[in-house]
Amino acid sequence: MTDNVNDSEGAEVDAWYERKSELMASVLGKPEDWVMHAIIPYDVGGRLDQYFYRSFQTGTAMATKELSLLPDQGSSNDRLTTYEMVGFMRPPFTGEDAGNLETTSGRIYRRLDIFMNALARYSEQATLNPYETSAVPKVDESESDYPLVIFDEFAKFDLGDNQTFGLLAVIEIFPSEFEYKQENGGDALIDLLKQEGVYPFTDPNRSPVV
Repeated sequence: MTDNVNDSEGAEVDAWYERKSELMASVLGKPEDWVMHAIIPYDVGGRLDQYFYRSFQTGTAMATKELSLLPDQGSSNDRLTTYEMVGFMRPPFTGEDAGNLETTSGRIYRRLDIFMNALARYSEQATLNPYETSAVPKVDESESDYPLVIFDEFAKFDLGDNQTFGLLAVIEIFPSEFEYKQENGGDALIDLLKQEGVYPFTDPNRSPVV
């Protein structure tokens, strides 16, 4: 964790990594003992490492751990001093599924991985708030429109000293749901996704809730 920082800062980064990992596990469940590591590290221009929690409720959570470097340093929004991103899929996921587009979990993993990598870079310069939406890169050029996602504050932890850390959920939505959000607000759409049992999962094969 400390390859690109000095020893003093590296110790702080390592300590925070352990603490935020415990906080994340408190809401996502026990993490898997394997990680989808990027070949080129994220902090030198590569892709995100992805961490998995297969004990989450009835599905699999997929989270970042490279956006919040320290409690007060990293991706931030109007509600959280720093945060990590998390996406969710219903099917169980194994590392072998990552490159297998024949499986539902493999296809959803690919979508979430592309979405979260693009949004992570964007979050370095933009404020991504709960209930807001964004277009994200196409997963396949055969897609006629850019996919859409909505953000939600999935978890929030008070760290003291007016600092908070949390998990920003990334959930794929359909154009009709985006229109509903435009007319009624992002909070109303999140409530509807919860009522219909869709939240917080990404599933491009589901039916729109509106």
